[in-house]
Amino acid sequence: DKAKYGANGPKTLEDFFNVTKFPGKRGLKKDPSVTLEWALMADGVAVNDVYKVLGTPAGVDRAFKKLDTIKSSIVWWTAGAQPPQLLASGEVVMTHSWHGRIVDANVKEKKDFALRHPTRTKPTCRTPVILAAPCPRTRSSGWRTKTT
Repeated sequence: DKAKYGANGPKTLEDFFNVTKFPGKRGLKKDPSVTLEWALMADGVAVNDVYKVLGTPAGVDRAFKKLDTIKSSIVWWTAGAQPPQLLASGEVVMTHSWHGRIVDANVKEKKDFALRHPTRTKPTCRTPVILAAPCPRTRSSGWRTKTT
């Protein structure tokens, strides 16, 4: 939320997990496939090492320990339509989401959510951090994506 955070708003996974610097609830999909990866990267694990670390009991423990640091700030979601709704209602200030859902909300519902794409671990994994904030680049560029 640029109005809340100003020009120095969250941009990285480390920021997503920093509830002191960036207070507010975070939305995460109730699914370990991205959540554990994000937790490890936010804890300093290099992208190329995520699955090696996650493949060990200590790595899984490390990911859950990192998630514990934001446990009271997590709003879990289970359906793809929920992230834009959570942002629009103000229940969360940032969330994991599918890109198309946010673009759809920006285009069809005239929302102005900003997209931030953290480093991806899988080429097919679309996991932006979304901020409930204006995104002039999306609006002014005329960029559009077909969503399903």
